[in-house]
Amino acid sequence: MGSDRIRVSPMPALRARRAGIVVAAVLALLLIPSVASAAGASTQAGIDPGAASPTTAPVSTGGTYDTRPIVYGASGAVVRMLQRSLKLAGYSVPQTGRFQSGTERAVRRFQRDRKLPVTGLFDVRTAAALRGVLAVPPLPSNTGTDVRSRIVAIARSQLGQGERPAGSNCTKFGPCEEWCADFATWVWRQAGVAGIGRIAWVPDLPQWGKRHGSWKPGYRNNPQPGDLVIFSGLHVGLVERVTASTITIIAGNTSTNNVARRGPASPANGYVMGPAAISGYVSPVPLGTGARATAAGPLPRPTAAQMAAQDPQTRDPRLAALEH
Repeated sequence: MGSDRIRVSPMPALRARRAGIVVAAVLALLLIPSVASAAGASTQAGIDPGAASPTTAPVSTGGTYDTRPIVYGASGAVVRMLQRSLKLAGYSVPQTGRFQSGTERAVRRFQRDRKLPVTGLFDVRTAAALRGVLAVPPLPSNTGTDVRSRIVAIARSQLGQGERPAGSNCTKFGPCEEWCADFATWVWRQAGVAGIGRIAWVPDLPQWGKRHGSWKPGYRNNPQPGDLVIFSGLHVGLVERVTASTITIIAGNTSTNNVARRGPASPANGYVMGPAAISGYVSPVPLGTGARATAAGPLPRPTAAQMAAQDPQTRDPRLAALEH
């Protein structure tokens, strides 16, 4: 057996315990700042479920890391930590504490999305990339404890985040794709919104809202801070502020190819903040008794052409000129 891998069997008990301690220490250095943010968050369900509260401390980048990967067959607390972190990043993974086929698929998908070598092994490069995805700066001390306050604070903390390299559609929020929905659902997961996974296609967001009793159709339908604002299936942002006649939003994949603030503007004029009219809002919490959740099930899978059609303001100078 090579010394660069951790395997659960058939190691003698003492050797297995020592190996487990080493790997746990490695992931403690790499992942604990991110996983700590998940404490107290509600259990999630959905297409690619994820849950967490925001981290309250910056992620450490110092220290030395062990080079041994976690491999198929490993089990225990360190694997549960890995599974929880992948879930928070928006990947569907069983929370079993055992590194089996479901966890390996999630690791491979994460590596593919991050343009890493697709090995299925959770190595140092993969751990560092995952840590970067989950990193949230310290939030202001006056941030409220309710989910809407957390959403707004986390969205503000990402202002200016953009594509690396520029023009690539590659961001920390998801794969290299049109990424407005990746950003919005990433913020919701970090804030602890129940049941939200990484949803990449904007038309799936109203469907998710209908299934959770939180869809509010119409541009005048009581927008609130923390809501998703849907621009006719082409774009999505997060409501930051609301006045009697205007809203201000924070959105990803804007005409400046980064996370940016748009507005304040009347919600009747969606073209000031996005590429189309506002068709409605999705609340991060279920609405009152008047809203009825619909049956759950897989959300539609978009084609490559449908994904590419999102966020036309990044390609159409006329739309970009209207956005401010």
